Amino acid sequence: MVKKIRKLKEAFLQFSNSVVLAAVICAVFLYSGAVKIRGEKTFASLFKSSEIVEIAGKVVSNPVKNADKDTYSFELCPTRCFTKQRASSSCRGVVRVIVPAAVVEAFFPGKLYSAAKAVSQNGGILCETGVNILLCGKFTMEGLFISKSAESLGWDDDFFGKLSHFRALGRLQFRRLMYFWGEAGGLFLALLSGIRDYTDKAVSDSFRRAGLSHILALSGMHLSLFSMLSKKISTKIVGNKISRVFQIVSVCVFVWFAGFSPSLFRAFLCSVILLLADIVNYKRIKMIHVLALAFLIHIVFFPNDVFSVAFKLSYGALMGILLFGEFFASLFSPFIPTGISYPLGASAGAQCFTAPISARIFKVVTPIGIVSSLIVSPLITVFIYAGLFFMLFSLCFPFFAPVGSFFMKIVYSIIVTLVLFFSKFPAIPF
Repeated sequence: MVKKIRKLKEAFLQFSNSVVLAAVICAVFLYSGAVKIRGEKTFASLFKSSEIVEIAGKVVSNPVKNADKDTYSFELCPTRCFTKQRASSSCRGVVRVIVPAAVVEAFFPGKLYSAAKAVSQNGGILCETGVNILLCGKFTMEGLFISKSAESLGWDDDFFGKLSHFRALGRLQFRRLMYFWGEAGGLFLALLSGIRDYTDKAVSDSFRRAGLSHILALSGMHLSLFSMLSKKISTKIVGNKISRVFQIVSVCVFVWFAGFSPSLFRAFLCSVILLLADIVNYKRIKMIHVLALAFLIHIVFFPNDVFSVAFKLSYGALMGILLFGEFFASLFSPFIPTGISYPLGASAGAQCFTAPISARIFKVVTPIGIVSSLIVSPLITVFIYAGLFFMLFSLCFPFFAPVGSFFMKIVYSIIVTLVLFFSKFPAIPF
C-alpha cells in the first residue's frame, strides 16, 4: 500500500512538471501570435447589424459604469433580433451593450433616478447577470449595441434563473446597506462585490497612482481573506478536516456573488486546487504548479481573457512573487526585520512582471506600489474584517448600525489619507 501511494505521488509530481511545461508552451504560442483564439463570441444573425433596431437576450456580465458616467456597459447573450419592419431572426454570440445610466440605476439608493420614474420613462430594470431583456437601439461600426431603452423580460423559470434572481436581489440589498455607510460603504462594496458605483472617482484614481489598483480589483487577497474567515469559523464547528469543504463552498459563494473577473477566477482556481490537495493530504504541491494548472484551466473556460489587462497583471504578479519574492526578501532581510522584508520582497517580485506590462499598456510604472502595498494592504484586511463584523452585527441589532458606520468611516479615512499620500509620488513614464 505504501509503495502504491509513493508511486502515485511520483506520478503526480511528473504530471505537475508537465503542467508547468504545457503552460509555458501555451503562453508562448498565444502571446507570440502563433496561435489565434477563435472568435466564438462573434455576433451572428440573418440580418446585417445595420438593419437591427431591437435585440433580446440574457445579460451575462455585471454592468459596469463607463468613464462618461452617463452610461453602463455589459455583455448580452442574444437570442432574438428585430428589424424596423418587425422581421425577426434568431442570433448567437455575445454583444457588448451600452445603456443609459437611468436604466441600470433605477433601483439604486442615492441615485438621481427614482424607481417609479425610471421604470415608466426610461425602462429601468434590475439589470444583473441572468436577467432576460429587450433592448431598443442600433449597432455601431465597432459591433457595440447602443441602447436607448430597455425592457425586462424576467428571469428563467428554472433553478438557475431563480438563483440568478436571488443573487440580483442580494446585490441590490447590499448596495442599500452600504449606502448608509457613505464613502466607506462605497469602498467596502467594491472590495466584496466588485461594485464601484459608489466609489469616489478621485479615490479610485489615487489607488491607481499609488500602485494599488490590485486592491480594488477583486483578486487573491479578497478571496483568501474570505477563505480564512470561513476556515476559522468552520474549524470550531466541524473540525479541521471537514472545514476544507466549507472553505471550498465559501469561495464558490464569494465568486458567484461577486461575479467572474479574470483576476478573481485565477484566485478561485488556485484556491480550489490548493484546498483539494489539502483534502487528499498532498503536501508536496508547489504554487508554481498550481498557477500553471490554473492558467491551463482558465484558458479552456475563458480563452478570450488571455489578452485582457486584468488576466496579464493577475498571473504576472503571482508569477513574479513565486520566482523573485524570496530573492528580494533575502536582499532586504539584513537591513529590515523579517516581518517586513518578506512582504516587501513579494511586492518587489510582483513588480518584476507587472511593471513591463504596465509600461507597455499604460505607458507608466509606479514603483511606489512596492512600499504602498506593504502599508495599505494590512489596513484593507482590517477594513474588510471589521466591515463583515459590523454588517452582520447591524443586521441582527439595527440600533448598532450608527456605531459600525462611525468606526468604518474612521478606518476609511486612514486608508484614503495614506493612499492620497502615496499617490503624490511620481510615476515613471514610458
